[in-house]
Amino acid sequence: STSRQKRSKLFKDFMRAAEPHVLICHPETTAFGVELASADKLIFFGPPLSGAFKYQQACERLSSAEQRSDTTYVYHLYSSPAEKEMFGNIKFNVGVGHDIVKQFNTVLNQGV
Repeated sequence: STSRQKRSKLFKDFMRAAEPHVLICHPETTAFGVELASADKLIFFGPPLSGAFKYQQACERLSSAEQRSDTTYVYHLYSSPAEKEMFGNIKFNVGVGHDIVKQFNTVLNQGV
């Protein structure tokens, strides 16, 4: 819900600021069109429903010729065991559809 102008200003301010160099975001918001080389840590809140491609693109925003840190970190924040599993599956390029079907089956089998 952040306007394009406000989002642009937030990213520019982030790039110029001496600290902090931590960004908490959803992978969908940083996959394309932003430069995050001033960050040493990227904290993803919630797995991307679009799967591994956008997740990988978001991680790529940390690496560029402008990267100042020798080491960068990517952390995952999740609100449920299902989200934790989805982040794990992204590493193995398991499709999100698999996760969604699994969650439906889990709910149906629990009689919820």
